[in-house]
Amino acid sequence: MDTALGRALISATNSFGDLSTLSDAAHVFDYGRKKYAEWNWAKGMAWSIPLACAVRHCLAILRGEEIDPESGHSHMGHIKCNISMLILFAETYQEWLNASEASEPTQR
Repeated sequence: MDTALGRALISATNSFGDLSTLSDAAHVFDYGRKKYAEWNWAKGMAWSIPLACAVRHCLAILRGEEIDPESGHSHMGHIKCNISMLILFAETYQEWLNASEASEPTQR
């Protein structure tokens, strides 16, 4: 992993405080690793993707749903993953990326 990316990831996870509260997020990250590719999300993507996912999981919680039917993991775990991604992107990439923009994000 790129050193700058690794530092940003550590910083992003430290911003949550007590890491024991991230066990549900760890399960979701593992689910994503199997569904997509390991560390695929850390390469960057349109910020609208994790933001929309976080909103979708928040809305599911507001409807009274605790577990995501596709993954079998908690919606809160998905939200923590999405917010972790956004924190990492904010600390690593200079601009908001839209799907129509460059495929490779510009690192700080």
